[in-house]
Amino acid sequence: MKKLILGLLLFCSSLLAEMNWAEYDEAFVQAKAEKKIVMVMLSRSTCGVCNYMKKRSIYRGNSH
Repeated sequence: MKKLILGLLLFCSSLLAEMNWAEYDEAFVQAKAEKKIVMVMLSRSTCGVCNYMKKRSIYRGNSH
């Protein structure tokens, strides 16, 4: 139950997170310099959760 609640909290917090897009190699160089983590999203067209994330959070604003 604790893992489920933690997962839901992480998911909800990602909906409100600001996304700063960069090319793959640039992102890791910048993250290392700033001592930050990099979020990589892999998806497919038939994934319901992936499509939800695309519509709700990830592709708002400055996306590629």
